[in-house]
Amino acid sequence: MKFMVLVVAVLSLLIFPGSDLARAGELTGSEIMSRAEFLEISDDMEVELKMEIIRNDQVRKREMIMQRYFGEKTEKTMVRFTAPEEVRGTGFLSITHPDGEEETWIYMPALGVERQIDSDERGEDLMGSDFTYEDIFQATEDYEYELLETVELNERKVYRVEAVPATGVVEDAVDFASQISYIDREKFYLHQVRYFDQEGEEIRRLISADVQEIKEGTYLPQKMTMENKENKGRTILTYKRVDIDIGLDPEDFSREKLSSPLD
Repeated sequence: MKFMVLVVAVLSLLIFPGSDLARAGELTGSEIMSRAEFLEISDDMEVELKMEIIRNDQVRKREMIMQRYFGEKTEKTMVRFTAPEEVRGTGFLSITHPDGEEETWIYMPALGVERQIDSDERGEDLMGSDFTYEDIFQATEDYEYELLETVELNERKVYRVEAVPATGVVEDAVDFASQISYIDREKFYLHQVRYFDQEGEEIRRLISADVQEIKEGTYLPQKMTMENKENKGRTILTYKRVDIDIGLDPEDFSREKLSSPLD
């Protein structure tokens, strides 16, 4: 599973001829998306995040810690909410096994039991935010990619890559029919993701800002905003801390750990 979160807003696009790409021998859409998966350069990582869910003039705040582990043909992600008190201890665990089998679990302290998230729930909102489960735990192998063109936005050249569900099961589970990602041509971080419905109407847009080099040659936007075109709301994720290669124990990515009390 891939953590598809790094993207930036754009106000205008200056289109370059797509035919230039073929003549130049550009990467394919899948290759570009793979290179954009910066997390795979590390064995593990831990990120502290702040979430703000905005509806009109009301703001609900959340804080969480996300941990990632990359083993041989195995990827594990755990997200646990640390504040405020009413959501503290709520968490999600996602595991991709060597055979490609995927499983995602949610734990809510009020229920006191872990529950597996079914595939048809992937398009549902995450904790009342404008992000969905699919946005957080999206698997790149569940999509087919096509490089559309090279564009210029915010004075940087980027690849414009379209993704569509690879199977009917995925298509039925998610809340979009296609998504367009804008990936930096030089540094391979995502500037923006736009989500479209079956009619081609944009329903959501992920925007990021404050790009920083967190490791030599690896760039990470420190702020991400998901705009919801339907309810006019938005959710902001801000990186408070990013630690790479800290020696996380893969055995800690378990249902027992998911439901254990926070320190």
